[in-house]
Order: sequence, then C-alpha cells, then structure tokens
Amino acid sequence: MRLIIVEKPAVARALAKAAKATWPDDELIILSAVTITMVSFILPRGLAYSSYPMTTEPQCKPDPERWHEPHFEFCWANEVIDTGLAPTIRLTIEATSDLINRADHIVCAPDWDYSGVWGIEQVFKLFRPNLIDQDLPVISNIWPLDGEAIAQRFSNMKTTKLFEYQTLKNAGRIKFYFDYNYALNSLPVLGNLYRDVFETDQPVFISKYALQTLFYVNEQGEKSINRIECDMAGHHWMGTGKYQVDSYRHLDGIGSPASRLCITRQLISLGLCKLTEAKISVTEKGLEFIARLHEDTRDSDLPFRLDLWMEMPFEEAKSKIDTYLKTFFGKQKRYQKI
Repeated sequence: MRLIIVEKPAVARALAKAAKATWPDDELIILSAVTITMVSFILPRGLAYSSYPMTTEPQCKPDPERWHEPHFEFCWANEVIDTGLAPTIRLTIEATSDLINRADHIVCAPDWDYSGVWGIEQVFKLFRPNLIDQDLPVISNIWPLDGEAIAQRFSNMKTTKLFEYQTLKNAGRIKFYFDYNYALNSLPVLGNLYRDVFETDQPVFISKYALQTLFYVNEQGEKSINRIECDMAGHHWMGTGKYQVDSYRHLDGIGSPASRLCITRQLISLGLCKLTEAKISVTEKGLEFIARLHEDTRDSDLPFRLDLWMEMPFEEAKSKIDTYLKTFFGKQKRYQKI
C-alpha cells in the first residue's frame, strides 16, 4: 500500500488523479493530517522561580484534544477518480498509527513552507520515528491545485534529503525551539506579573505576539479591531523600520492569517483589552500591566528577528535565541520584582 500524507482534504482530492496515473497498480490511500497542532509542550514542573530565565531542548507530547478524537481523514484515490468526490473516513490516533505503519511506501506532500515540512516530521516522530532519517519522495509546491501542474510535479518529485526540504525543516525546528522556550519562561515570569495585577492564582500564558500586539493597541489608541489585525500582517507590519517588509522568508508579520484573530481575542479574554463597538482598546488593568513591563520587552521587530534566525544553521540560531530569551526575561523578572 502506498500512503500519501497531505495537510488538507482539498489537497487529497486534487492529487488523486495524478497519483493513480503515477502508480496505477498500487493501492493508494491519501491521509489528511493538519499537522501544525499535532503536539503540545511538556514544560518542566516544580522548578524554583530562581531557575528562570532558562532555555532547554523542547519536550512535547501528542496534543490531548487531537489524540482522543478522530481528527485525521483518509480517502482512497480510486474512489475520488471514480465518483469525482472524496468520501473520507475519520480516523482515531490508533487507526492513523496503524495506517502509517502498514504502508509499504510513503510519499510526503506537505504545504511547501516551514510549518508544513516540520509538521510532516512531527507525524513521523509520533507514529513511525524510523522514517525521520530516510530519504522519502516529496511532492513539492502543491499550490495552486491545478491538474496539469500537479501532474508535472508528480513527474518531478523531490526527496526529503533535498537541500530545500532540509532548509524548511531546519526553519521549523528553530521556530519550535523559540516557541517552546518562550512559553517556558513566559508562564512563570509574565504569568506572575499578570496574577499580581489581576489578583488571581490561575496560570496564564501570554504569547510572544500577544505581548507585542498589546503594546501596539496601546500606542494606537481606540481603533477598529479589523484595522489592528490588518496592521499585524506582514505586508503592513513595519516594526521599527530597520527591516524591509519584503525580507520575510518564512513568517508573515505578527502571527499568521489563521492566528491573528486568536491573538486579539486572547487579549480580550484575559482582560488586558476590551472591545467596544468593534473597536479594541487597552483596559485599566491592561495599562497597569504595561506600566510594569520593562521597556525592552517592547520588540516590534521580533517577527523579522525570528525570521532571520530561521535561516541560520540550527546551533547558530539556538545560541542567539538563548541569549535573546535570557536577556528578555531576565530584565523583566528583575524589573517586576515579584
């Protein structure tokens, strides 16, 4: 059986005809797995507050929501061709694992960006780790989903050992390293500040982009939430002006098209911002929170900085990230004195 792993059901439908033409005698199954939310972080517990800031190698586990619910889908390529539709079967994690481990041949067809390639690596790590270092065929640049173009990509497949694939994989690994270690320090440091301001004992995570968005909303004053979210996009987000907006290789300003809505909603749900007649502004508690942030926690160039690190060899990027995070949270921890 030949298994093709994609991210979106629409891709599964689009690839079916070309897949069958390429391997007419194979049993072909196309697995759809939205890989970016496959895992969640395992953060150290029970550490003394004096241990922070710190950085360490990321530890992760299958995301509990995805692990216990049937989120994966697969379809048979023959059925797509015969019916023109893509009747899919939703799979549990156990069934997904069985499918991947039964496959005689695996073809990767991720979205051709760092998150798509890194997501494929997470699938292998969870379900079939011995595939991580194997040289597997890759259908690259699958978008746009045009029939003739797809057929050409099947006849010119790349492999996971290709430099371009490895570059995207490295970028994903660096982004994952940064996000993990930011969360590791944000929960105790910024979380402590939030709990003190809001007089709560609940654990709170303030993401890297939520923090920068909070600064931005405060600077802009009361403004349409749609305008704020538009300003966060890569072609609009100017940062300090030190970097050119067309310099992005992997990122897209503050957050992504899928996450920007979540970022502003998180600020509102935490009580740091409020929404009045579709306009977002900082609350009184939010202003108190900002007043107790070290001035160097305002880093509007963070997306550009992170994008540059994602282009570096991993060990070089790791060193720069370690220095950045230890300085960032070290200054904040000393400044807030909690």
